[in-house]
Amino acid sequence: MLKLFTPVPVPAYPLDGGRIYAASLILYLKMQPQKAAKVTALTAMLISGGMIVYAIVSLITVVPGSGLLLGLVGVFIFSNSYDLYKDVK
Repeated sequence: MLKLFTPVPVPAYPLDGGRIYAASLILYLKMQPQKAAKVTALTAMLISGGMIVYAIVSLITVVPGSGLLLGLVGVFIFSNSYDLYKDVK
């Protein structure tokens, strides 16, 4: 019953879903931790880029201020993912 109401974790790095994603890459696909960190960071940067673009489009076309929080979360995710990618490289 709890599974019905549990939201799907977003596989973006500093969030819980990103940590689960990185651990899954290491455990199930047998990736090296550095490579898993790069893949996780790149995936999170793509997701955050989509969040930022969606926020900008919704700010322009829909109600002003409607995508502001989503854009800020996208910037936060992108910043942390970029730091991870830079640290691993």
